[in-house]
Amino acid sequence: FDVWNLRGQALPLDKLLPRLVRRAKNGGYAAIVLDPIYKVITGDENNASEMGAFCNLFDRVCRELGCSVIYCHHHSKGAQGGKKAMDRASGSGVFARDPDAQLDLIQLQIPEELRGSILSDGDTAWQLEGTLREFPNFKPVKMFFRYPNHLLDTEGVLDRFRPEGSPVNNLKNKNNTGKDARLIRVVEAINSLKTMDPDKVVAVSDVSAMTGHAKDTIRRYLNNELKEYYSIRNGEIINTEGRDYLRECGLNDSDENDDDDDDEWE
Repeated sequence: FDVWNLRGQALPLDKLLPRLVRRAKNGGYAAIVLDPIYKVITGDENNASEMGAFCNLFDRVCRELGCSVIYCHHHSKGAQGGKKAMDRASGSGVFARDPDAQLDLIQLQIPEELRGSILSDGDTAWQLEGTLREFPNFKPVKMFFRYPNHLLDTEGVLDRFRPEGSPVNNLKNKNNTGKDARLIRVVEAINSLKTMDPDKVVAVSDVSAMTGHAKDTIRRYLNNELKEYYSIRNGEIINTEGRDYLRECGLNDSDENDDDDDDEWE
């Protein structure tokens, strides 16, 4: 384990690469970690072709040294909880599709009134998500950060908390009243659950837990006011086309313009 501190001496990666290879050639390293890449980036991080060429330099390091390359990158600005983990990186979508594996660390939103009972002084709460090319994705892992260590939440204390911007948090923060508002909450809950886990069938019980409405109430909505958009089979909600209902209500659906969902890897 060696550290090469380049603070104040960083170069663009295309110029740094030959020096890095010479320095590490005979070290027998299993992995090279570049942290952070904005210090060595070449080109405009929002330009896909330029970032494609930049990421090719990581492949060159792998070939030259026979090792893996791990790099650290920051999120784009703003709340990230409503995005897939692979789409949170700042800049071009190349950063979502070039790596063989991504690990994304995002802070959990703990309400101020609960902080004292959930967190010790100075602690923060985090969630680790992964996007893997060669292996099945794993369930998000939640943990506490107590300087200088990350401590796994082995008791499920953080299970009910989500990152800032999460559809679940946004739904809970709404102050809609009346039947129309309740219908919209049900539809938004179904869409949110489908967004969080596209492979999972949405159950009436899941929507009940998210909205606070009784399961019988949700079934009644689905079988009456929302029957054009949904049907229920064995407690599972199928034919989920609730976006049409949101549009008819004059609301925008955040997934409507998401053109990248079909092709996670190039």
